Formats: sequence, structure tokens, C-alpha cells
Amino acid sequence: MNRMYFLAAAALLAALLWGCSDLGDNAPTGGNGSAVDSVNFAREVLPILQTYCTSCHSGGNPSANLDLSSYAGIINAQSPSAPVVVPGNPDASPLVRRLDGTDPPVMPIGSPALMVSQVELIRAWIVQGALENAGTGTGGGGGGGGGGGTGGAISYVNHVQPILTSHCVACHASPASPSYGNLDLTSYAGLTSSSANHGPVIIAGDPNGSYLVKRINGTVAPLMPPTGSLTPQQVDLIEQWIAEGAVNDGGSGGGSGPVSYAADIQPLFTIRCVACHKPPNPEAGLDLTSWADLMAGAEGEEVIIPFNAAESELYQKLLPGEEERMPPGGPYLTEGQTGMIAEWINDGALNN
Repeated sequence: MNRMYFLAAAALLAALLWGCSDLGDNAPTGGNGSAVDSVNFAREVLPILQTYCTSCHSGGNPSANLDLSSYAGIINAQSPSAPVVVPGNPDASPLVRRLDGTDPPVMPIGSPALMVSQVELIRAWIVQGALENAGTGTGGGGGGGGGGGTGGAISYVNHVQPILTSHCVACHASPASPSYGNLDLTSYAGLTSSSANHGPVIIAGDPNGSYLVKRINGTVAPLMPPTGSLTPQQVDLIEQWIAEGAVNDGGSGGGSGPVSYAADIQPLFTIRCVACHKPPNPEAGLDLTSWADLMAGAEGEEVIIPFNAAESELYQKLLPGEEERMPPGGPYLTEGQTGMIAEWINDGALNN
């Protein structure tokens, strides 16, 4: 009798432990398979949507009747008869399916697609219930595709640079022009090395002393950008990033370690190139949305020759003096950015 009781108890304990193991396996994860901290809608998700989507999806007559400028607009939206966001189920959420290309055309149309890490951040928010006020903002970018993972609330790659690219680099490009304050806002290197006419552009840890913040919040006139101010959430996000130390979570960028395709190269292509070079009809047949597509070349012709940047057509197209220099009409990549691409190619053009 005692032996039978012992065996029954052991079986029950094993079942309970198995159930706990399953619960752990089903916990929300980021793109790298690691658990994602609670995602904050206002500080992490909304700024991405404001940067990429609200130029069409906001106001009194938003495109497709889809208003992505507020939590209420997103949660109440229908596409066309089903909710845009299905809390707990990103795979069934039309918002995610349009952002990751599951349901073409991939959004946003005519602009760079979101990075994998940004889509993963939105997916994590939906998995966690698509709540309005949950989260401490420590997701750090969702942990995938070269963004986040720093432990801070704000990601330079996922949040800050996309805002600057969308609103600022039409004027503040490389090489920095005296007529535009000697500001290069096309990259982290440009942002942190630029010395504006009135001092450092950013002071890590001190948003109130950073000239960039003073211009985008109106402390110093005129308010920037002149074509229309940033939203309060976008300004707050940049201020918070600076307060946290203005960390570059984008990878080595030519630093002490090898250049990473996922952390350094693809984010650069996403911001500067994929508006034209993406499915379904990439310009010149060159798709720059993934490593595999890049290495497949343009219309069957190689554009990257591993270990030989000098003979790689893609690299050559980025250099000064090229008759059809890319991106067409600029702003062109900085010397540091093209040098990083050359280093990556000369190291073997790895999918790292």
C-alpha cells in the first residue's frame, strides 16, 4: 500500500513539474528567444507608429479609416471588419501581418520598412495583452535584428534614429552643411561627433543641456523641424534616451569588434535603402531587406564579393564620384558608414 501511494504521489509531482515547464516554454519571448520585459505602449510602441505610420494613418480622414496616432485609435480600429490588434495573438493581428509582410503589401508604403526588432517589439506588446499603461519601458527594443538588448528603455536603433531620419536628415545630412548648423543627424557617429554652432548636439546624461533637445522642444528658437514639430512622445523619447546615457545599441559600427551584419549593416540598409530596394518590385532587381536577398544580387548578378569590397558593385555605388551614386539624390552615406560596409565585405560578408 505504501509503495502504491508513493508511486501515485511521484506521478502527480511529475505531472505538476511538466505543466510548469510548459508554462515557462510558452512565456513571451523576443526575436532572439529570450524573455521580453513588459513593453510600455506610450514610450516604446507609439513612437514607432508615429515615426512610420501616422503620416497616413491619423487625423479626421485616415487612410483605410485606420488611426494609429493613439491607443484608442489602434484598439478600436477595424481592418476591414476585424480588429487591427488582437490582444494576445500577434499572428492574427492585421497590424503585425502588414508590418512583417505576411499580408502584402508590406507597410509603410513608399518608406523604409520597420526593422525586425521593431516588429518584434510590437509583437511582444500584443502577446502581453496590448495594454495601454503596462510596462516599465525596459524592453530595450525587443531583442532582435540588431536593436535593443541594452537593458535601457529606449533604443537608439529602434526609436531615436528612425525619428531623426524621418524628420531631420533631409537637411542635416552628410557632409554637414554650415547652412544647416553643421549638424549631421544621419548616424550615431554624426550625432555624437557633430559640434553645432552653439555647442555639442547631445550631452550624454543631460538632455536639458543638449542642443538637439533645446531645438526640438522649443527652448531655443526656432523650433525644429521647421516642417512640423515632433510629437510630445517623440521628444520625450529622445530626452529619455539622452538621460539614460545616449547609448548606441546598434553594434560595433567599426569599433573594437567585427562589424555585424544584423547589428550594423542591415539597420543601415533599412534606414537608407529599402524604400526602393524591397519586394515586390525592388529597384534594379536588388532586394536589400535580408542577407540572403543581398547575396542573391541584382537580376542574377553579384553585387557583393566577399573579401573584396573594391570589386563589389554595391560598395562602389556608395562612393563619391560614382556617376549613379546611391542613394539617388542623397543624403549620401557618411565616410564612416561606407567604411563599415567595406570592412564587413572584406571580412567575408558574413551573416553574423
